[in-house]
Parts: sequence; structure tokens; C-alpha cells
Amino acid sequence: MYHPHALDSGLGIVLVLIVMFSMPLAVVFVVLRHRRRLVELKIKTMLDLAQRGASVPYELLIETPHPSGHSDLRIGMVLTCLGLGALVFAFTLPQHEAWGLGFLPLFTGFGYLITWKLNSGGKARASNG
Repeated sequence: MYHPHALDSGLGIVLVLIVMFSMPLAVVFVVLRHRRRLVELKIKTMLDLAQRGASVPYELLIETPHPSGHSDLRIGMVLTCLGLGALVFAFTLPQHEAWGLGFLPLFTGFGYLITWKLNSGGKARASNG
């Protein structure tokens, strides 16, 4: 049966804090495990090729960095929209004391958009001149 003040007890607060602080650790663990699995598959592929006597392609040996230009634009747009959405949501509440929290992702998104613009502007000038 649901008790309306279940989180008022010390156990409820402790459980909420444990879940809140363990979620970032869980996300990091999943990402690192996924990357490790990709590296293991790459090594297994290279070993299989070497055992068959085939040459290992150069592309398997190098790490390909992800281009950050489009990523900055995407992250900037997502954070800017998230900040605007948080501000609009906070202002629709009857008591909107925490509306300032929407400015954090908003201005972080602006920073990413400025970085994207500065990087893309430099590439355009380099190709023209």
C-alpha cells in the first residue's frame, strides 16, 4: 500500500540519494564496458586475420577521431533547447523559484554554438584563401 509520506523516513531519503549518486557511475560503467568490448572485437579480428595469413588493414590499427564540428552544433542546439524548455516549464509552475536552473544548459548551449561558429568560420577562411 502506498504511504504518502514514505520519503519522509530516513530510509527513503537514503535510498533516493544512493540511486541519485549511483546513476552517473552506472552510465560511466556501461560506456566503458561498451568501449572495451569494441576494442576486444577489433583485436580478435586482427588476430583472426593474422592467423589466416592475411594482411591487417591499416584502418584497424589506427584510432579514428570523431570530427567535433557537427558534434558541437548538435550539442549546442540540444542544450540550448533544453535550457529554453526548462525556463518555459519553470515559468508555468505556480511557484517558480528554480527558474534560474534553466540558464545553465541555455548558456552552455550558447557556448557550444559559438565554438561551432568560430571553428566553421576558420575552416571557411582557410579554404577561400
